[in-house]
Amino acid sequence: MTTDAGVQLLDELTDELLFAANIEGVPVEVSPDSLATDAAADANAPAIPTNGWEPALTAPDVDADTEVTLANADAVVWRREP
Repeated sequence: MTTDAGVQLLDELTDELLFAANIEGVPVEVSPDSLATDAAADANAPAIPTNGWEPALTAPDVDADTEVTLANADAVVWRREP
């Protein structure tokens, strides 16, 4: 299984972006909260805010308003205003 996630946190004038993708393998469940929890466990990852995220871009048939199950080659991008 290969999954990837990232966050773009710039200055207060720019929308923040959070993405998750399942590159290959078994389905994986993700949400902004679960990604924030995973990042908090990694000393090298930036802190991810957990409030205010809304879906910006999703794979077909993905409902990104809640926890998302990403199948092989699915992705989701959330955005928020700082």
